[in-house]
Amino acid sequence: MRVLVTGGSGFIGTHVTASLVGSGHTVRVLDHNPPRTTGVDWIKGELSSSNDVEAATRDTEGVVHLAGRVLRDPRDGDDPRPTFADAEGTRLLLSASSRSGVSQFIFASSAEVYGETSLKGANEESPCKPATSYGEGKLLAEGHVLAQARANPGMSCSILRVFNTFGEWQRPYRPGSAAATFIVRGLKGGDIVIHGDGGQVRDYLDVKDVARAFVASLETRGEGIYNVASGVPLRIKELADLVLSKLGRGKVTFAKGPIGGGVACSVGDSLKLRKATGWRPQTKTEDALDRVIGWYSENLALYIDTEPA
Repeated sequence: MRVLVTGGSGFIGTHVTASLVGSGHTVRVLDHNPPRTTGVDWIKGELSSSNDVEAATRDTEGVVHLAGRVLRDPRDGDDPRPTFADAEGTRLLLSASSRSGVSQFIFASSAEVYGETSLKGANEESPCKPATSYGEGKLLAEGHVLAQARANPGMSCSILRVFNTFGEWQRPYRPGSAAATFIVRGLKGGDIVIHGDGGQVRDYLDVKDVARAFVASLETRGEGIYNVASGVPLRIKELADLVLSKLGRGKVTFAKGPIGGGVACSVGDSLKLRKATGWRPQTKTEDALDRVIGWYSENLALYIDTEPA
């Protein structure tokens, strides 16, 4: 299939494009940065530009839509305008995809649409109560995708609500990037700093498993909403202890204030996706950390100057 990946030069996008190429698909990337994956076409452009999305969707059969702003630290304020602009970009992309005859459209949504969950995990029927404008923006974009699916039965549309992802190329010191932040801090010889008491619970996924979920949804022509989650609750303090044990040095310190959405628990149930596509996580967090720590060790120079003051 000829597949467009928006945001294909980013953290998750890099792994999705590599997985698509590895599965034999022809890949085009729409991004303002050049892609890291070799063997793909690149259109330098923006989601907000009608001309760019028209060019990117031309002669394309499938779209994997990953482009968008990242979750902001609430201490920097929670300005809703950027994420709502992303929702408008999603609408533009859907319209262009429909005109170009795209048959499969996959939108990367987020666990942030749920807000607080139980330890058992949210399923796709759970209420959506986003705690951030980022989550609200994703939910608005989901509405555009579902509306397009109703208006254009010839285009299969699926929404993947992705839970906390970690792996190679993730930028540290951002909300949702606890694993990368802990690893880089530890490798640099600093303390691992946890915001809050460390009791916050998250559902961690290896980025390579997340990439496989997008490919599986594309190849099975999935329709509807699906969680991409491990279903395994892990406290932030437990993640920090895992990283320290593998590094063999360092300690944990605590700072006031939440980071990310500030919710106490975010866990998902991915049974629906497993039944529809056969996908399931292949790598436990503890095992994936060995590979990811090795990668950051070899590429630490990329992140020496990324720590905020």
